[in-house]
Parts: sequence; structure tokens; C-alpha cells
Amino acid sequence: MVTSLPFAIFDISLSDSAEAAVVTAAAAILLAMLRALALVVTGMRDRQRELYGNAYRVAMAWRQMLYRVRTRAPGSEHDLFKRFDELQVEIDYYQGWTASEGRAIGRSYARLVADIQAKTNLLIQLAWKMTDEERLAANDYRDSAGHPKTGLARDRFLKDVRNHLSPWLFPRLAVLWRNRNKLPPDWETPPCSLMTSRSAPAP
Repeated sequence: MVTSLPFAIFDISLSDSAEAAVVTAAAAILLAMLRALALVVTGMRDRQRELYGNAYRVAMAWRQMLYRVRTRAPGSEHDLFKRFDELQVEIDYYQGWTASEGRAIGRSYARLVADIQAKTNLLIQLAWKMTDEERLAANDYRDSAGHPKTGLARDRFLKDVRNHLSPWLFPRLAVLWRNRNKLPPDWETPPCSLMTSRSAPAP
């Protein structure tokens, strides 16, 4: 009994100090985990934001090509053909990577691209047929000869991006709902055959 008393006193003292140490250590570990989680989430969102921003830029660049064709200088056809090829490669790349982030956001981007190309490609084909007199001067207003209205498709995609990046559940579910339907089977084959050097009309 006598020999156990010091150990009992020591055990009680050790339990009190250990409890305080455990609480302090647990709080520090929890804080570190929350900070690490915040960094991971922030980094992931920044990476996704950059991805979607670049994908949007490439999609809108296709729309800008209508103006490029309308204002082309004689002999610049080869550079334009090359630019069309580069844009299509980039679009294919971003369609794949946006889809890897989620099926819904991938469909949203594919719809944006399909809408822009469907509304611009026919006008681009007609622009190739413009004579020297019909072409626009390089400093003319971009929409002076008519430009496709893609604002609704643009706003729909940007809304999906904002909701997809939201930390809340319901905005993310809204993206899934708006893009629940599959794309048409032929959406991957845009009507851009007249924008290659083999088939584009001679200027």
C-alpha cells in the first residue's frame, strides 16, 4: 500500500498534464490539417479555374476567326489555315481535359464549342468567297458584316463554371442537372471541312 501510493499520486499528476498536452496537440494537428485541406482545395480550384479559362479563350478564338478571314490580306491564306488547325487541336485537348474534371462540365464545354462552331462555320465558308473589294479593312468594326450571337452559350458555360467551382453542394448539383442529357452523336464532327487548305475556296 505504501509502495503504491507514490505511483498513484504520480499517475494522477501525469493524467492531468497528459490531458492538457493531448488537447493542445490535438488542436494543433486539427489546425494543421484544416490549413492543409484549405491549401489543397484552393490549389485545386485555382488549377480548374485556369483550365476552364484557357478552354473558354480557345472556344472564343474560333469565333474571332470569322473576322480574321473577312479581313485577310492577299497571300495570308496559309497562315489562316494553320491557325484553324491549331485551334481545332486545342479545342480537342480542352474538351478532353474539361471532361476529365467531370462529365457535366465536359458536356457544358462541348456545347459551348458546338454552338460557336455551328453559328460561325457557315459564315466563315462564305467569308472565304469574299472578293478583294468585299473584304473588310483591318481596322473595320468586327461586327460590321454581321457576327454570330453566342452570348447565351457563353453565359451558360460561365454559369456552369461558377457553379462547378462552388464549395457548396447545390450549385454543383445544378451543373449536373443542366447537363444531364447526352450530346448528339455527331457533335464531335463540326462542319469545318471548308476551312482546310484542301477544300477552302480560292480567295
